[in-house]
Amino acid sequence: PSYAFGDDFEDERAVFLEDYSPPSFFERSQDLLGVSTRVRAHFEKYRYMIIGGVRSGSNLHVDPVCTGAWNTSLCGHKRWVLFPPGRKPEYLKALGVEADSYSRSSMTPPMYWWLDVYPRLKHDGQGEALGLREYIQGPGDTIFVPAGWWHAVLNLDFTVAITENFILAESLPNVWPELTGHWPELAAELAADVVAQGPGGGLDRVPAAVLDEFRAWGAKEGAAPGGAPSEQPPRGVLFLEIDGVLTRGLDAQGRMGRTELGENGRVELNFEPDCVRELQGLVERERLLVLVTSPLRAWEHTRKAIQRELLHYGLQDVQFMSVFGGEGCRATQILNYVSSQPDLERWAVVDSTDLCAGNESMMMAMVRQSLVVTDVQAGLTAADCRALALVLAADEDEA
Repeated sequence: PSYAFGDDFEDERAVFLEDYSPPSFFERSQDLLGVSTRVRAHFEKYRYMIIGGVRSGSNLHVDPVCTGAWNTSLCGHKRWVLFPPGRKPEYLKALGVEADSYSRSSMTPPMYWWLDVYPRLKHDGQGEALGLREYIQGPGDTIFVPAGWWHAVLNLDFTVAITENFILAESLPNVWPELTGHWPELAAELAADVVAQGPGGGLDRVPAAVLDEFRAWGAKEGAAPGGAPSEQPPRGVLFLEIDGVLTRGLDAQGRMGRTELGENGRVELNFEPDCVRELQGLVERERLLVLVTSPLRAWEHTRKAIQRELLHYGLQDVQFMSVFGGEGCRATQILNYVSSQPDLERWAVVDSTDLCAGNESMMMAMVRQSLVVTDVQAGLTAADCRALALVLAADEDEA
């Protein structure tokens, strides 16, 4: 059964936003992620209209980027289960979740958990010992999921719901260590902007237990990590995907998107030897900013490890751009970025999938002429770099 999440409220769909407002306990003015445009850019997709058929639902998971959420049912009934925060392997095993589903959506169909794990937790009383909370949500009911709590949903009939994610100042004592550990750039920018706005930005609601550390992080101003910046401003942008381009796209089980740190704390890049030199020369010659497109849920320490590896190969001006959704969504986000940078002279995209497949629009044609598609198992090759050079040369000829 289908479980659809609508997150596009632009253009003619903006009228949907006029049909509801958040519950009084969760007004958007309370959301620290809304303190500034640059902070919101870290978590742009935070509100959804959700439509699900009977027996559809979600796996047990934790919402991303230390956010909590409210969920209001407009019609239909949902069965909810919630468990307290925890990440120890034995706890995750008892909950019946994949070890990496904390940072990525599980690939296992949700009904497997509801049919295999849920009855066991209910039968032997283990669920109660683990802190299980259960609810049946009906039309008009609102569920609050605190940050870090594991939760899963089973739609008992046809359902329509509205949900939004947020970070409340009151939750900072619980989420601040993880936020600074995995998303330090977001943490620094959020703290800096909240402190700059004072009480109006939510500073008066930051608990005393974390206030001093919060102010100290604000003083960092969200400085981007990495190597020394170029003396001259970049004149172009190179979008590089992580999975299937910079790293091996398929794991031993043939699954995509499983880039992880090795035991030595490093990420093994999937370059051909000659490719490294060609890529470095191309970036320096064309004065390109390298934007690594990474999944929204990618851990900050994984990003830093990739940054260190690229720096080792002489690629210094490397930043990250969070992406979400399928190929069409990634292409749209790239176009939005390009259109927001009027001084760009050229840009190119290297991805392991054809971002424009099945879409013949004029906008997608712009992406297609700037796109180099890699072999998902081979990763980035010297031949790809040569194709990339041709793409950039074509941009220069048009200019």
